[in-house]
Amino acid sequence: MDINLSSLSEDELNSLINNAKRELQHRKSARVTELRREIERMASSLGISVGELMGLEKSARRSTAASTKGMPKFANPANPSQTWTGRGKPPRWYSDAIDGGAHKEDLMIK
Repeated sequence: MDINLSSLSEDELNSLINNAKRELQHRKSARVTELRREIERMASSLGISVGELMGLEKSARRSTAASTKGMPKFANPANPSQTWTGRGKPPRWYSDAIDGGAHKEDLMIK
């Protein structure tokens, strides 16, 4: 497409420039939208969020797996179904037992 720019008035040239800039911005926005949808499809096909795909957030699967790792080391003597691995913040029953005079060895699963 050849346009004889020398035959256009200043107003026509400015209009052409503005229309070209607007068209370029429209195309860029359309491409960004297209890429965003493609990335969302990719993440979805892997069963993860876009944030996980881009490394911006931890995988729910990884954090769940990490929280279930480790064998319980301590059990509540009053309710043995309440256990604790010894990692992270101690549960209330553990803290209450220690505050009540129990030793951690008393609460260990043997």
